[in-house]
Amino acid sequence: MPVVNWLYNMSQINYIRQDGVVKGIDFDGRFRVKRWPAVAVVAMGYFAEYPEPSEEDQEPELMSDESRIVVVMVGDDKRHIVAASDLIPLN
Repeated sequence: MPVVNWLYNMSQINYIRQDGVVKGIDFDGRFRVKRWPAVAVVAMGYFAEYPEPSEEDQEPELMSDESRIVVVMVGDDKRHIVAASDLIPLN
């Protein structure tokens, strides 16, 4: 199963912070994640990583991956990566 379809935890996960509704995702709202229904999460932003260094780039910029969202469990501070399609808004 690809990592994108589930979530995993790392000590440092880069993301690009988002606020409000962006491309149909309310980054101010609460969600649950498919296959992890008993936990509420907050969406922090789009997962981001640095590209492979090249000779031309002196200072590479973070590149976002809008198919993956960095979330944090409500009441926790560990970052997790989930597929954007796995987020289910809580009403």
